Amino acid sequence: MKNVLINDFEYEIENVRYQKNLVYAKFLSVNNINDAEKLKGSIIKIPEHLALPLQKNEYYLQDLYGLNVYEGDEFLGQITDIIQGSANDIYVVDEKIFIPAVKFFILNIDIKNKLMSVKLIKGLRELNA
Repeated sequence: MKNVLINDFEYEIENVRYQKNLVYAKFLSVNNINDAEKLKGSIIKIPEHLALPLQKNEYYLQDLYGLNVYEGDEFLGQITDIIQGSANDIYVVDEKIFIPAVKFFILNIDIKNKLMSVKLIKGLRELNA
């Protein structure tokens, strides 16, 4: 991969190094601390055609937003947010139901039809209310 998007501008990667759980990237057009500070806290986006291929049951986060979530025939709402945690992600449904992104709760994801089937345990809805 040679280019990424930051704040809707394309940057060419000059060098990348890894240290523990961090990634350090040097961009060709960023040559001083002032330019680098302007990018601090920005989100780096990778064009989808350059992203790594997905394995079975893996999804790009942007594809999960807006999925219609059902438990059986009951419509629960849409995924409005995803909280990235250290153990697992949490899918937020209409800002009122928080569902851990683990196989126990997530029965099926159908990106093409924008559907997610879930199984909630007793008390999960009330816990989030």
